[in-house]
Amino acid sequence: LNIARPLLLLGETGTGKSQLAKEIFQKSSICKRSFVTVALSSLNENLLESELYGHVKGAYSGAINDAPGYFEIANGGTIFLDEIGELSLAGQKKLLFLLEQGTYSSVGSRVEKKFSGRIIAATCKDLKSMVAKGEFRLDLYYRLSVVTYRMPSLRERPQNIGVIARNIFEDFKQTYDKRHLQFPDWLESELRSYSWPGNYRELKNTLEYLVIFATEQVAHKSWVERVGDDRETSSTSQVQLSQDVGNYYQALEIFEKAYFHACLKKFQGRINETAKNARISKTTLLSKIRKYKIALEKEVLVTVP
Repeated sequence: LNIARPLLLLGETGTGKSQLAKEIFQKSSICKRSFVTVALSSLNENLLESELYGHVKGAYSGAINDAPGYFEIANGGTIFLDEIGELSLAGQKKLLFLLEQGTYSSVGSRVEKKFSGRIIAATCKDLKSMVAKGEFRLDLYYRLSVVTYRMPSLRERPQNIGVIARNIFEDFKQTYDKRHLQFPDWLESELRSYSWPGNYRELKNTLEYLVIFATEQVAHKSWVERVGDDRETSSTSQVQLSQDVGNYYQALEIFEKAYFHACLKKFQGRINETAKNARISKTTLLSKIRKYKIALEKEVLVTVP
């Protein structure tokens, strides 16, 4: 692929977008250069420009020295902008300028710097829907989506789950020195019947758990302890999804809202415990709570109309 053109990776949480970005970099002509990952959702909005583009001494209170931003560090290599859908409209405007002009300025400086590397962006959000709602710039979307690849979810390719799981299982056997363990026949059936809201990341974590707690063989009890409650939640969501809900992204939103509402209710609104159980980051969980307007008050769960 032409490194001068941005690449946009789409897909649900846990489908392996960051891993694909690294593989693309490693197989590119600039694989000897820098690869910088930026989790946009974790950046402080007030310091966003400074983090991305750097700042000069005295640019703001606390800027005691010149400091490079992520784009300067990644120059000549690849910068991976994860969760691009979390970028504010102000941040989108400056990124669009960089994409169009190939230059940027550090905070507090009028000197333009050139960026000559590759930009790979990723999101689990429906950017077209965000554009329609005025939450994402149309011109930036066009710039980013010249080359787009959508990562399929695990439930879209159940025929591949067995092969993927067996390879992961073998790796963990080596890691934990449990070469005697066998992949049980019942496990593949269970893997196929589960909805995998966390996709590849959740599958990997689940298999690691099963290997760690296995002695002579993998116990079905461990599987139930790990995903049993989540599976019940998934079943509830599947009943709701049987209705006419329109396109794939609308159906996904119905599932996610039911799933996170049920998880938060189970743990009485405790964010850390809920995120740990769902095997997602606290930042991602808080983003979902805001998106679906799930309010927590005195450990009583309320869905805001």
